[in-house]
Amino acid sequence: MEITIVSGHVVAFHANTVANTSPATGHVIVFSQTVFNHGDGYNNATGVFTAPVSGVYMFTVHICTLASKYFSFAFVKTRGGDMVKGVMGDNDNHLCHAVSAITTLTKGEGVWLKCTSNYGTSTHVIYKDSIRSNTFSGSLLQKM
Repeated sequence: MEITIVSGHVVAFHANTVANTSPATGHVIVFSQTVFNHGDGYNNATGVFTAPVSGVYMFTVHICTLASKYFSFAFVKTRGGDMVKGVMGDNDNHLCHAVSAITTLTKGEGVWLKCTSNYGTSTHVIYKDSIRSNTFSGSLLQKM
């Protein structure tokens, strides 16, 4: 994938470490450890990426669930609502899922991952171990 340079800066981010492994319905899933954040678009306190320039962006989340735990999610943007929705989980195994979305954003518009249902569980749903990790990343594909 080509990374676009804007005013001498790369617009791309990569974050890991889910802050709350038991997200409530409607809550943003916050990836609290920022590994890469050129263009300063990702806020690891809120979990929201805010576009520093208008353009076409690609976002990817890789997230793992505990065996027999499920939750629904959506990629959401400020104007336009849910972009991609899905359900994560498996009855017998810890399972990881990767989901991507491509969208246009205007400068200042945000994108985040939201829990749309945790199926009534108050225990940990999101899982991490030595071979399973949770990440959220995005990059500007083309400035508009």
